[in-house]
Amino acid sequence: MDFKQEGAASVAAELIDLRAKITERANQVLEAHAIAFGLEKSEVVRKALDEWAERQIHISSVICRLTRSEGDAGKGRA
Repeated sequence: MDFKQEGAASVAAELIDLRAKITERANQVLEAHAIAFGLEKSEVVRKALDEWAERQIHISSVICRLTRSEGDAGKGRA
């Protein structure tokens, strides 16, 4: 993850407040990462979640593409 650079879409995106409970271990890693890169913890969390969301959207598009190309044959397979 490139935490130093944010794309124009990230900068222009509307930000929504999120509050969540996390483990102490996760908090320590976030804090260390923020210190190491000179960022605020919230920036690290925002970037990590945004990159995760991007991967989920990609996975969704692959699923849609595969199921469209296989038609009904793709239904019910594990």
